[in-house]
Amino acid sequence: MDLKPHQKFMLAGVEVTVSESGNELVIDDQAFIQQLLAIGFRLGRNDDPERISEILRHVPAEYRQSFLAGVAGR
Repeated sequence: MDLKPHQKFMLAGVEVTVSESGNELVIDDQAFIQQLLAIGFRLGRNDDPERISEILRHVPAEYRQSFLAGVAGR
């Protein structure tokens, strides 16, 4: 991914800063992290069926297929 240092995006109505660290993307904006926690993400793994079901409730219908493909690593 071609990112500028501390590139900003709007995600779920919140401006977040995304930076690249090795092969990972880093998002450290607290407001966005709080939104993720509010919809069911937890620290650590989020790939057990109960956690996925909880998160999926908050994913708009038009994005559910893409979300599930991302969960499956496709």
